[in-house]
Amino acid sequence: MRRLIFAFSLLLTYSASAQLDIGLRAGINLSNPQIENFQASATISDLQTDDSEISYQAGAYARLKLAALFVQGELYFSQINQSAIASFNAANVPPKSIDLSFSRVNLPVLLGLELGPVRIMGGPVFSANFNDVSGNLNDDLQIASLSYQVGLGAEFNKLFIDLRYEAGLGDWANAVIIEDSNYEADISTQQIMLCLGLKLF
Repeated sequence: MRRLIFAFSLLLTYSASAQLDIGLRAGINLSNPQIENFQASATISDLQTDDSEISYQAGAYARLKLAALFVQGELYFSQINQSAIASFNAANVPPKSIDLSFSRVNLPVLLGLELGPVRIMGGPVFSANFNDVSGNLNDDLQIASLSYQVGLGAEFNKLFIDLRYEAGLGDWANAVIIEDSNYEADISTQQIMLCLGLKLF
C-alpha cells in the first residue's frame, strides 16, 4: 500500500512539473530519391539519383517537456521535389531527367533530450503520400510510408531552429514510368531538413 501511495505521489509530482508547448513550424529540405533494385531493359540501362533539390514543409507541433526530456509530435505538409537520371543503352541517346516529385502529410513522433539551449531528438515519421506531381509514379505511389528523423536543435526564447536528417524505413513507390513504360524499382527518399519554429503558448 505504501509503495502504491509513493508511486501515485511521484506521478502527481511529475505531472505537475510537465510543460506543454504548442506552436507553428516551417522549413526547407534538400531531397533526393534512393533507388534500389531497378529492373533494366533493352532500352534503359540504369536509373540513378540526381542532385538534391529544394523542397518545403509547413505545419504545427506540440511538445510535452518533463525535466530535460521531451516528446514532440508534429503534423505538417511537405512538397517533395526530387528527380533521377535514366541512362539509355543507345550511345547516341543522352541521359534523361525523370521527375519524382509528390506531396505528403507527415506525423513525426520524436523523443528528445534538452542540454541547456541545445536539443537532440529522433523518432519515427508516419507519412500519407498523395498528389503525384510528376505524373511518373501513377498508381505506384504508396498511400502510406514510414521513415525516421534524427537531429539537433536550439531554442531562443519562443523561437527554435532544428537541423534534421530523414531517411526511409520502407519504399514509397515500387515502379516508375519512363518513356511511357513501367519499370520496377524500390524508391525511398532521404532529406536534410532545416526547420524554424515559433511557440504560440
